[in-house]
Amino acid sequence: MTGTAQARYFPGPTSCATVTGTTGFDPPLYRRLVTRGADLPAYTGRSAMHEGLSDPRLAAVRWRDLVQLSRPEIANELMLPLPWLAASLALAHQQLYPAALAASFMVFLTGLRLSHNAQHSAVGLGRRGTDAVLLVLSIVMLGSMHAVRFNHLRHHKYCMTTADVEGVSAAMSGLQAIAFGPLFPVLLHATALREGNARTRRWVAAELIANAFWIAAVLAWFGADFLVYHVAVMGAGQCLTAFFAVWTVHNH
Repeated sequence: MTGTAQARYFPGPTSCATVTGTTGFDPPLYRRLVTRGADLPAYTGRSAMHEGLSDPRLAAVRWRDLVQLSRPEIANELMLPLPWLAASLALAHQQLYPAALAASFMVFLTGLRLSHNAQHSAVGLGRRGTDAVLLVLSIVMLGSMHAVRFNHLRHHKYCMTTADVEGVSAAMSGLQAIAFGPLFPVLLHATALREGNARTRRWVAAELIANAFWIAAVLAWFGADFLVYHVAVMGAGQCLTAFFAVWTVHNH
């Protein structure tokens, strides 16, 4: 990396490992999708978020987030996706797929909220309880939520710089972010397995193995169409997170 103030996020044939220092994931399609990506600053020890936190106007804000949760609040947070999950499975079982898709969208949306709060240890549970929440969500939504957590916390640290792997699609156009979607989970998991500590890697591996057993059970043993539907739609949701969970948030 040169000493210039700006560094192109994905400069042509240069590998992602060179630019972000995180992973060697760099297929040709990945590079072609972002050849017109926006310029982002190289990480120099202080991200845009760090600069924002030094704004004196923040002293006037009355913060109420990250306070201790009551037991009813914890229960409400944990159960948030359950009614939508039950509805989506019941509707899919009746082959009412348009309605099931709407409920499944809410499953993924509320699951993202719960996962995000768990990633910040803000669901009112201890370490083991938080790990359990992430494990369950990994099976329900597919993928490894511990991998997502690793990259999300780095997103806050390296916010919108070349070291921010989660923020990759924020520098793309909307169509690029959608096309990039299927590669995005691969990048997150590869980065967590490459850069995470031993505990993170163990959790990511365990959740991916649990995914493999769950998908195999659904396809080979249970033989229930509504479960096959659920696995398929959650997989589709994972392929759209680069757009819905990243691009839309940073391009509103």
